[in-house]
Amino acid sequence: MKLIISSELDKAGENIRENLLQKYPFEKLDNNYFYDKNKDTLLVRIKNETIYTDFPEIIIQKEMEDYDLARIDSIFFATRHKSVAKIPTLTCHTPGNFGKADYGGKDYQVSPSNPVFQKIVLNEIMNLSKKLDISFEVSLEATHHGPLTGLPTTFIEIGSDETYWGIKEAGEVIA
Repeated sequence: MKLIISSELDKAGENIRENLLQKYPFEKLDNNYFYDKNKDTLLVRIKNETIYTDFPEIIIQKEMEDYDLARIDSIFFATRHKSVAKIPTLTCHTPGNFGKADYGGKDYQVSPSNPVFQKIVLNEIMNLSKKLDISFEVSLEATHHGPLTGLPTTFIEIGSDETYWGIKEAGEVIA
């Protein structure tokens, strides 16, 4: 099962989340989480910044004791990408820190990676960007922030500043 996490504090994450809810048949649960109809994906919105939420799979399992989440095999964060260059970008990367953890996670620890999925995602993002004719660069980003997780994890992001985070077509491409 896939776990997709966004934050209510993240405009790009909310954009991606709304596109997922429009595009796929999700069923609302009591706690405002969503399962897809095949129970293959759990869509979760958290109240905190994603980069500071270490081991979200454990936190969510505790909140959802009635559901068997042992099948979660991968985590995806739908988030914003921020850079000084402010270039419109759609990107993905594994979270973690090769050095000091200034932006979440733990010092010198990297979450398990999902390289095959990241390659698939980048190819799909490139194809859909061309199809929808949106002018965003597509890139694989270096690992540089938390959180730390225990499962293969990928951040999928819209960047690079507020100008781009809410562009519906960018959220549609990521979804």
